[in-house]
Amino acid sequence: MNTDVRPSDESPASRAVRAVDGIVLTAIVAAALALRCWRLNERGLWFDEAFSWRLTTFGWREMLHRATLDNNPPLYYVVLKLWTACFGTGAAAMRSLSVLAGTAACLAGYLFVSEAYSTGNARQSLPPKQLRSAALLAAALTAVSVLQIRWSWEVRMYSLGSLLAALSSWLLVRALHRQSLAPWLLYAAAALAFAYTHTFALFSVAAQSVYAAGYLLLAPHDRIGGASAATARCVGPRGVPAPRDRWRVARHYAGPCLAAVVVAGGYAPWLGVLLRQHEQVRASFWTEPCTWACVAKAANQMFIDPLETAAADGKGWACAGMTAAVLVGLAFRPLPADCFLCLSAVVPTAAAALISAYDIPIFEGRYLAFAQLFVLCALARLASDVPRRLERAVIAAVLVAGFLVVMFDFTSRLPQAGSSGLRQAAEHVLAHGQPNDVAIVCSPYFFLPMLHELDQARDCRLLSSRTPILHYEGAAALTAQDLISPREASAVQSNRVWVLEGGTDAAAVLLPQRRWRRASVSTFFEEYGIGGPLRLIEYELLEHQESAAPAIAVPRR
Repeated sequence: MNTDVRPSDESPASRAVRAVDGIVLTAIVAAALALRCWRLNERGLWFDEAFSWRLTTFGWREMLHRATLDNNPPLYYVVLKLWTACFGTGAAAMRSLSVLAGTAACLAGYLFVSEAYSTGNARQSLPPKQLRSAALLAAALTAVSVLQIRWSWEVRMYSLGSLLAALSSWLLVRALHRQSLAPWLLYAAAALAFAYTHTFALFSVAAQSVYAAGYLLLAPHDRIGGASAATARCVGPRGVPAPRDRWRVARHYAGPCLAAVVVAGGYAPWLGVLLRQHEQVRASFWTEPCTWACVAKAANQMFIDPLETAAADGKGWACAGMTAAVLVGLAFRPLPADCFLCLSAVVPTAAAALISAYDIPIFEGRYLAFAQLFVLCALARLASDVPRRLERAVIAAVLVAGFLVVMFDFTSRLPQAGSSGLRQAAEHVLAHGQPNDVAIVCSPYFFLPMLHELDQARDCRLLSSRTPILHYEGAAALTAQDLISPREASAVQSNRVWVLEGGTDAAAVLLPQRRWRRASVSTFFEEYGIGGPLRLIEYELLEHQESAAPAIAVPRR
């Protein structure tokens, strides 16, 4: 009996339904793009973004080497370097890469749900109406998710990772539903790219591997090839292949095995680097020790406020409870794709929790962005179970409206336009200084953003100290020419020096009064990323003392 739920010849009514779905999906993608373009150029780069930019300014070989000194794989930096070669290094130009990746993730989520719940076997698929509702709602929730939008604003790899998480999952279920090698090779390429985008992708790929193994091994006679008639003839009465047809069954396992070899072999060269990065993160990292409060804080970051750093309140626990309820509710559904959603949401979260408890604290909302994508798909799947169309539409509208309310509440609490203190400080230096002025930044967290804003119009240096700069303070993106010692700073060969302080009073030590005069002090406040008060101090050289101390010529880049 033919159990295929996708008819070969579409009726006019079916074509009309597909056209409506296409219009709705286009509107969802357009809304996702608009939300991710909000005030794209009004915020100056913060530390993490400026780090990504700085790596792309090096040559290819040096950039890849410096990426090994960081804490993440290099694929995003490779893509960003190609992107900046085409569109420039402005804040909006670089962020547009993440905007497009985050928007494409909505479309990839739609494709994933459509394929996962349409196996060609009616017993393992959703009815067509529920399938369309689930796929469109998954795309819509991804489009308005505050976490996905927040990290689509950044020159970082998270939105690219979300895209590859959904894309690789779509290609995996597509390969499982077909009988050729090509889909498996496409999946292997996407999974390998995902693994080279962010270290947390390994947890998602592990979840995909568990699902694929279970799908292939638990009931191969029923699932391989969508229970086609050809496959049915390949197996005996107990699901054991007949001797003359074993090669036909083995063909179904050739693709998964080849994909596993490609992914494992392709990632093997990075394993040594991964272990070194693990050791340096274990030695020192910016995250706090993991407690139960971290679970609620991460849930709050995933669904309400991605910038929240304080201890979570009841809202965080409510988000964690609702997430658990969605996944538990999905676990009792009978379809294989339900298991896939649960694994893709639970495995990365559980792995991060275990590693945080026993090794390194890495349980942060941004790192769980890939897992959150499948929580959104799970929520859409549960909503599609509502039997009546009108009720499904109302529930979908309420969910999307609720997500939009959260999103607009989050944006309303963000700093107003023009409140980027680092950008204001750089503009002040450019407006009131001279080309041969030297800018000295006292904090590594503010140096790279200041360097980007000055755009080589001024000689910008980072004050070096006796303690080495740590890996999470941007050491991989710094060169020896970026640093200036206190002795070099006090005798710099320039008529004016600008000192940018972030919570420290280093200028009094750097520039002695016998040679320098404090001309002005300007105060700014950085609202984005690693924020805080900033003091920009202008020092002028005392002309009558200029010959009293020998000047140290600091080589310019």
